[in-house]
Amino acid sequence: GGGGREGGDFGGRGRGFGGGRGGGPSYAVVPGITTMPPRQPNPQSLPQVFVGAHSFGGRDSEAPRGARRREPDAEQPSGRFPDCRALPKGTAGRPIEVITSFFNLDLCAKERHLYRVDISPDKDFSRQRRYIVHKALEEVENVSYVYDGASLLYTSRKVDPKLDKLVKIVALRPRGAESAEQVTVTMKRTSHQTSQLTKETLAGFGTALRVGMAKQTARIAVGRDYFDFRPESVVKLPAQSCVLAPGLASTLYMSQSGPLLNADVMFKHVRTDTVYDLMLSMRSGGRRGISEAELAAQLTMRIVLIKYCDPWKSVLITGVRFDLSPKCEFVDKKTGKKVTYAQYFRQKYGLKLEDYPNLDKPQPLLESTSRTERDANDKPKVTHYIPCLCFLTGETDAMKRDLHRKLELIRNTALPPAPRLQKIVEGVTSLAAEPKIRAQLDPLGMALAPSPLRVPARRLPAPAIRNGAGPVRIFDWEEKWEVKINWPLAHPIPFLAKSWVVVTYLHSDALQQFLQRQLIQVASEIRIQMEPPTVLVTAGADAASYKKLIQSEIPSMKPPPQFIMVVVRQRDVPYIELKQFLTCTVGVPSQFVQHSTLVGEPARVLQKANKILLQMNVKAGGALWEVALNQPKTMFVGLAIHHGGDLLHQIGSSAAFVSTTNDQCTQFYSRAFAVRARQQVLVPLQSDGPGLAQLTADAVEAYKRRSGAPPASVVVYREGGSEGDLELLLRKEVKQISEALAKIGKISLTYFVVLKTVRVRLFISEGPGSMAVANPPPGTVVDSYVVSNVLPEFYLVCQHVNQGSATPTKYQKLYDTSGFSADQLQAMTYALSHTYYNWNGTIRTPSVVKYASTLAQFSGQYLGGSDGRKNLFEKLYYL
Repeated sequence: GGGGREGGDFGGRGRGFGGGRGGGPSYAVVPGITTMPPRQPNPQSLPQVFVGAHSFGGRDSEAPRGARRREPDAEQPSGRFPDCRALPKGTAGRPIEVITSFFNLDLCAKERHLYRVDISPDKDFSRQRRYIVHKALEEVENVSYVYDGASLLYTSRKVDPKLDKLVKIVALRPRGAESAEQVTVTMKRTSHQTSQLTKETLAGFGTALRVGMAKQTARIAVGRDYFDFRPESVVKLPAQSCVLAPGLASTLYMSQSGPLLNADVMFKHVRTDTVYDLMLSMRSGGRRGISEAELAAQLTMRIVLIKYCDPWKSVLITGVRFDLSPKCEFVDKKTGKKVTYAQYFRQKYGLKLEDYPNLDKPQPLLESTSRTERDANDKPKVTHYIPCLCFLTGETDAMKRDLHRKLELIRNTALPPAPRLQKIVEGVTSLAAEPKIRAQLDPLGMALAPSPLRVPARRLPAPAIRNGAGPVRIFDWEEKWEVKINWPLAHPIPFLAKSWVVVTYLHSDALQQFLQRQLIQVASEIRIQMEPPTVLVTAGADAASYKKLIQSEIPSMKPPPQFIMVVVRQRDVPYIELKQFLTCTVGVPSQFVQHSTLVGEPARVLQKANKILLQMNVKAGGALWEVALNQPKTMFVGLAIHHGGDLLHQIGSSAAFVSTTNDQCTQFYSRAFAVRARQQVLVPLQSDGPGLAQLTADAVEAYKRRSGAPPASVVVYREGGSEGDLELLLRKEVKQISEALAKIGKISLTYFVVLKTVRVRLFISEGPGSMAVANPPPGTVVDSYVVSNVLPEFYLVCQHVNQGSATPTKYQKLYDTSGFSADQLQAMTYALSHTYYNWNGTIRTPSVVKYASTLAQFSGQYLGGSDGRKNLFEKLYYL
């Protein structure tokens, strides 16, 4: 189920309707590979503090998209979580065996030395720093080293046999400078790395791998990632004007079985058309008279891909220079001579005329103003690009609407389990055998084993589900259930004549038939008491006409309506403006219906009526089914943040807080508020906004009103969060929630971070030692060997996957004052994945997380980060 209107308005319910009757898994053999059992190292040899995930590209691979990598006030992580008790692994469920995408790392075969590098005066660019360190070590014999470009240097032996400190003076002459600058390099030895594994040991492998990847030639760097663009490797899609280049996403972990590398296949979608091609297409088809202003509007703020440099890079176009062309001259700072732009690019990058025939043709130049780099005059650096050398990126609206294109991309990227595992192993094997990478790893005593780990797992039992007629049958392997037209709801909400209103631009016969016959027929079968509504007809189909009618009629109605159905001509007009008006001003749950969907075959219209009624019932406060969690007096909370998608990150982000208010987890308390753009900690943007302490107190009060007593325990699932910010979340978010609970009474708190962006893959094996694999079934949990040796973690697959390969969700427990066992926490987490009412099946995360994510997205896209009216706080109005 999606967020915003696609998940609920216009009758949408997730990805389909009804459940399939899939049997068991479809196993396929992966030939030519072997697996390894996990190691069982001495616990004392592992780090005694938490070591988070490391990407060899230098990024936190598990950080949410759009978020800052590190909060401005974040302290250096200590890796210690004193208020979180490590529990024994769980035992509930049926034992199974899974093959993972983890591979063993051997990091202690030889001794190494770690130095801290200080450069004075400091240099901002890593390329300069690498050059300085290279010159400083040029005269040191028989030493192999890797340098991370910042402050850490790993060497195969001491750079000075007698001293732990080396000071060198290096002459650095920047381009255009008249004289060389004297730079002092100080290298101080900080540790002698042998059998003791540390965070720096893991980072050292990532640095060596990154240096080796930069020197190899089989893969091309695009940003910080590497992809195979050889003709025999890429997937060519000429009809879609793009190619798909395979690559390998690698992440380093410190686990109970020692250091591991996790790998997964990824694809780079690269368009084959350039900005020059776009210009020509805009001028063709009767648009030859397009103005410069129109052309600039189409090109400005686009991201383009530059392929002639190494690595390839993405550039944000900030302007179009119609006064410049490839034949214009400028003074080359390096030679001091005049040269045309076309000549400059040919000479510097070795461009051939046959490869770039449009280089000399008339075309305006593209301009990019840097947000970080400065020129010699301390102004933002401006760079010019030739359109025929700039390849387009992303998808146009027409491409997104092209179903054939979408299916073709999915067919080539959503690999089934066996082919994906095969490509993962082939990719890791090629890394382990690459001579340039071996040349960096071998001298430092580091190695990568190219066989994936096989680890024990369990499949948790599914919780009992009931509707209004009793127990619901669950299709075992898929964890789905059918919501049929004659399916009695667990908690139906009555829609009496004066309790709901239909506002429409056209009162047609089809609408009359739908409201008075089809909708009421379906309502009786799912046990909703329904009467025909009051119908209001607007003077036009625009938003102003709807708002004018609602403002004049709704306030005078006695009793005031509890629900409004809005019938519109088109999906987007006037949805956005009206949805905000109904939510923030009127304060009534609403359901939008496109008039064209009410016309057609009676059976299809009845099915549509069923979907609409289910949505209306949920938004009005009802429940479609209920799940037996067997955990009374426990309140579950979901926290999520939605980041704006603008390129300059000027649009603020929005956050959401959703909690359960009864033991059946069918009623919810929902709040939204704005936070600073790309902020990852839930602190309100406005000083008078609701903080987590106030929201927690309000949620407990709502639980008390609904259930008669406050909860004894609170379990928080916090979506996202960079691993570098875990301790910041502990200090900021956990502290506010725990202090609020302490003021109310003796209420225990368990706080999880929920990570959906992990690249870990799990493949169920047909039997011990078998290489026949399939997607793991819902309820598969892994909580040993490949999880942290310090922080309680587990991987859980809740969803059924019938296309591509399953990705588990990772749960990290940061704080726990409850007495819940690992089995109880895992069972609760899995059971909550069954209570998302936009999909009749399990979802990837607990429902409170998905509801919070949907509300944060809804608030950010349609409400400007604001909340709905107070009377909507206990309704799922945002579905």
